[in-house]
Amino acid sequence: MRRSGLLVGLALHVAGASLQHEGARAVELRLNASVPLAFTAQNFLGANIDTASLYQGTEPHRLDFSDPGLLALGRAFAVAGEGPSTLRIGGSTADDTGWGAGAASPGNPRQPSPGNGPRGSQRVVIDEAYWDEICRFVSSTGFELAWDLNALRMRTPANTWNTSNAEAQLKYVAARPAQAGLLKAVQLGNEPGHSMVETPGAPTPEQHGADFLQLRELLGRTFAHEPSSAPLIQGPDVCFGLGFFGPSGGDKCANLTYFQRLLTAAQVSPGTSAIDQITVHNYELSGPSWNGSTYIPHGCTLENLLNPAAWEE
Repeated sequence: MRRSGLLVGLALHVAGASLQHEGARAVELRLNASVPLAFTAQNFLGANIDTASLYQGTEPHRLDFSDPGLLALGRAFAVAGEGPSTLRIGGSTADDTGWGAGAASPGNPRQPSPGNGPRGSQRVVIDEAYWDEICRFVSSTGFELAWDLNALRMRTPANTWNTSNAEAQLKYVAARPAQAGLLKAVQLGNEPGHSMVETPGAPTPEQHGADFLQLRELLGRTFAHEPSSAPLIQGPDVCFGLGFFGPSGGDKCANLTYFQRLLTAAQVSPGTSAIDQITVHNYELSGPSWNGSTYIPHGCTLENLLNPAAWEE
């Protein structure tokens, strides 16, 4: 009923607007609300926990996934849609994250930390015990998990993706059917176009497209015993829009050329991509920022959200 009412209200609004013009004729619009043109996915609604929340620093002080309040909040979000919602754990710090003992020395020494700190800063180590805790949280709340793998720092001197650390983690999951059932998707790095601008030596769109081909091969090999249990590949997680940089020309997100070059490079064969589900981070309206000591308000107002002219092209 809500959908029908919305459509009828829209029709009346259009008809009313037409009658305001001199000489306009009344037009009757009939909308069939019982035959939708398209559906959103059942898991369209989701939640994100930034990988920075798993940050340890020099002492383990990371997110407690057994916290009763967090569990209650997770359960509320997990059932917000018509099907299981997706919990994505990812973000910039995903590219400073590693699995187990192999995380002690990941990456190309030429690659600085995404946080611009000294090499080794913002390092997050996901050991088996903490991963098991994350999986218990996902299972207890009813989420489906999308996990962001390290793509920027786990690289060889030739700037190809070093799959060894991801392979160790995925083998651990593949050997545990319950965890494999929770891990519905993997992503490969966060906002690679943004990284390419900010981080010298970051992978080009062609190099990152090749990373996805490596990930596809890795999943096929790791889950060969049960191919249907392999997670989907989501990506390339490029950012579009103004983000926090505002309309002053400081936008460092990817553009459509970068996006197209990456997707072309990620093709297994013409018409077949290594990426199962396309994802972008669309910022559109500018967020708050500081210009020296001056606070610049954000543009995410209700008026702007309802005004197409205020959105970036």
